[in-house]
Amino acid sequence: MRIILLYISLTLSYFFALPHERLSAQTMLIDEDFSDWSGAQLIHTDNLNDGAIGELDFHQLWMSDDTENIYIRIDLGKEIEIQEFDELFIYIDLDDNANTGFTDIGFPGADFMYGFGVRGGILKLGSINYSIFHNDIQLVSLPTVSSSEFEISISKTIDYFQGVYQINSPNIRISFTDEHPSGDKIPDLNGISFPLSNAEYTPPLHEIDNQLSDDIRFLSYNVLSDGLFDPGRQAAFSRIIRAISPQIICFQEVYDHSSLEVAQLMEVLLPSAQNEQWYQSKINPDIILVGRYPIITSASTDGNGIFEVQTPDKKIIIVGAHFPCCNNDAERQLEIDRLMGFLRNSIDGLTNIDIPANTPIFVLGDMNLVGFQQQQHTLLTGDINSEQLFGPDFNPDWDGSSFDDALPFATGRPHAVTWYNPSGSFSAGRLDYLLYTGAVVALTQSFALNTADLTTQQLIESNLLPSDVQNASDHFPCVMDVNLSPNVSTEYTESTSVNFEIRPNPVTHDLYILHSDLNESLLEAEIFTMSGKSVYSGYFLPEGEVFKINIENLVSGSYLLHLHSGDGMIGVAKFIKL
Repeated sequence: MRIILLYISLTLSYFFALPHERLSAQTMLIDEDFSDWSGAQLIHTDNLNDGAIGELDFHQLWMSDDTENIYIRIDLGKEIEIQEFDELFIYIDLDDNANTGFTDIGFPGADFMYGFGVRGGILKLGSINYSIFHNDIQLVSLPTVSSSEFEISISKTIDYFQGVYQINSPNIRISFTDEHPSGDKIPDLNGISFPLSNAEYTPPLHEIDNQLSDDIRFLSYNVLSDGLFDPGRQAAFSRIIRAISPQIICFQEVYDHSSLEVAQLMEVLLPSAQNEQWYQSKINPDIILVGRYPIITSASTDGNGIFEVQTPDKKIIIVGAHFPCCNNDAERQLEIDRLMGFLRNSIDGLTNIDIPANTPIFVLGDMNLVGFQQQQHTLLTGDINSEQLFGPDFNPDWDGSSFDDALPFATGRPHAVTWYNPSGSFSAGRLDYLLYTGAVVALTQSFALNTADLTTQQLIESNLLPSDVQNASDHFPCVMDVNLSPNVSTEYTESTSVNFEIRPNPVTHDLYILHSDLNESLLEAEIFTMSGKSVYSGYFLPEGEVFKINIENLVSGSYLLHLHSGDGMIGVAKFIKL
């Protein structure tokens, strides 16, 4: 069966009880991308510079809803880590009745409050206050890294100690406050009314049981403290891995077992056919790569693994990463900087990992990106934070752009989350990433398997239990199917038929271009790093059959020289600067 990932976002218009007011509502994709909010209602624009100095200054508030959830987009006017910012609170009047609810906090009639940084709230029913936690409202707020703007999803079904409260009022009222002294509010007085549409719930749809015959299926999975070998969890892992049936697996948190033991376990779960085997390699302390293709070479940076893998079509590079967790922002940024610097150096021919131009690169793993957004930015774009330690910025994709982000959605949900612990302090977040060089690789689909939200039919077809993913680990298994030979082109393809020579090679100072049949009055030479970054461009009038370029200011590494005439490209040659 062809695997199809359908992102279905149906923008529906509704008429509500408010006279002459037409609102648009739909299921919103909570995925760090705000482009789909163009169909949602901007319900309030706040006055600027009306909060405490240096604190939040609310700008705008958008809302949407469907039969399952209330969706909110808010611009805070200041970059924060939302699950660490103790002063940000939301208040909602769930029954649109000013005579019920709190009398001393929020606004008159509010009967629900939640503090994002304190990670808890209260539901007031009658005279009784019930404690509410993120799992009681299925809270999702993205991005998980710091930002000044967030997407939020709250379930219309609220669990509390003695029962379930269903939000079914035609209207709700809502406000956000910064609880600092003289902190800002949106709106400034009371709450703002939002009519509920109960639009059709339309999350992305996934099929998980197969993939296209030409695709390679990757699985990245943090198995939580050697969970693959935990007798109490092994059955769940077995069903999950068999259902996904990947060709390449990058495991994290396999501390106490070898890659050979993992490969032997994979042989039990997914037995090899004739002429097949599970190849394996481990980078201490916990990264293990197993797959159906030979692993040529591996290297480590801070315990993150870089692997050369030979597929039947071509060599690929797989980075398996597991960065420091929690509040270790400085350590996490250093590891990401060092990893990206290693990739740049490998592309430039300066490490034991050889990455020729247009080699597919994949970066997989539990990145633990829960702090400052610069860490995510570095990983995606090659914008290295500590250039004095790890060298200059570079563009990690072959067309001079950033890595592409496969952005897996949790199955059955409109949320791009990959981690969830219902009994933990933090709400669901995006910790795991699937990145790739989109200039030379085509993504067919991606998803983060969450068995709790699969349909009964999907569970039966895949031989899974609803509790499997939660019982196995706190991370979802993240999957992407890719085609290594798509119809894509890159700007920096090395020519195999050049009609000029370059000497010496390797070179230290002056690079000489030798030609015997170039009669152009003006030639252009441009030099690129192997990652596609232009580092030199100049025009020359040939002097006899030789002309030279001084390249002593280039850093050591491999480069491509492009030679152009007025009629276009003459050729490309590779050289090494010592």
